[in-house]
Amino acid sequence: MDWPFKDSPLMSREYMENLAGCAADSGVDPDIVHWSGPTKMEAGNR
Repeated sequence: MDWPFKDSPLMSREYMENLAGCAADSGVDPDIVHWSGPTKMEAGNR
């Protein structure tokens, strides 16, 4: 099965935290907002 996002770059941890914050602030129960998966390696985050 071909995955349409296979060539998309990974997002940074900071960007993922920002997205999770937006989701938590959107009116849904913030206890259900979680993210997981690989993120882009950045300098100092090894």
